[in-house]
Parts: sequence; structure tokens; C-alpha cells
Amino acid sequence: MIHHIRAAHPDELDRVAAVMRASWDHGIAPLVPGLVRRRVIAEQPFDAFARTLGRRLMVADVGGLPVGAGADDQEGHITDLWVAPEHQGHGVGSALLAALEARIAQTGSRAARLEVLTANVRALALYRYRGYRPEWQGLKLDRGIGIALHKTGMVKRLGPATPR
Repeated sequence: MIHHIRAAHPDELDRVAAVMRASWDHGIAPLVPGLVRRRVIAEQPFDAFARTLGRRLMVADVGGLPVGAGADDQEGHITDLWVAPEHQGHGVGSALLAALEARIAQTGSRAARLEVLTANVRALALYRYRGYRPEWQGLKLDRGIGIALHKTGMVKRLGPATPR
């Protein structure tokens, strides 16, 4: 399935936050300690987080509605990748990664980097499939939830940026 990838619109950030929340509930919540999971569920930080990312957010949409979102820090790091559970396994994550990699390449960076929970086997498989290779593993503070988690840092070499 081909997905339209575009910049997020300010008036749809609530829908993007709902995608983030559903993706977190499905993929991340089962991998973090119960106390943290309950805190995140109670606080529901996704609306504020989507607004914080703002212009950095790229959205995958189907029929004009967001089904996935991703962001980079413009320094070669993909900071976030979220796909609604019902759209996982249909190319949304790959399409978002390709768009983020292209944006990173346009900055002149020769590599894209990301971090993923080591226990998130499905995400690790996606990143490996898309050409990412492990660069490091270990405990690292997750600023979003405020605890150290075992993560895998991954890197993908990018080709030279195409001149505009």
C-alpha cells in the first residue's frame, strides 16, 4: 500500500497524538515497568508531545487521516516513529523512514541514527530490514518517561544528497 507522506498540519496534532498513544499502548507499554506504564496512561503526554515536535513531524496518511508519524532532530537522528496498530505491517513505517532519511540526507548528513528499546523486537526487525545496523547497546535514560531502559542504537549509511 502506498502512503502519502507529508508535514503534519497544526490542526491535526490531536489526531497525530491519538496515533502516538495507540502505537505506545500497543508496542511500548508492555515493555516498560508497570509503574511507568500506569503513570504514562494517567498523564497522557501525547498531545503535548505532538505539539512539541510540531514542524519536525512527518505524517503518513490514508485518505487524509494520519496513520503514522515520525520526526528527526535535523542532526541525523530519527527521534520518533509511530504507526497505528491497525496499519502496522503495511509499509507505513518503511515509508516514514524513507522520508525521514531523505530529509536527513538533504542536511548533508551521511548517516541516519536512531534508538530503539532492545525488547521491541518488531521495531528492531523493521529497522534491520530498512538497512539499519546495531551500533551500541546498553541502559540509557529515556527522557520521555524518565527512566533508564535497555536500548539499541542503530545506524544506516545514506548515499550523497541529490542536488535540488
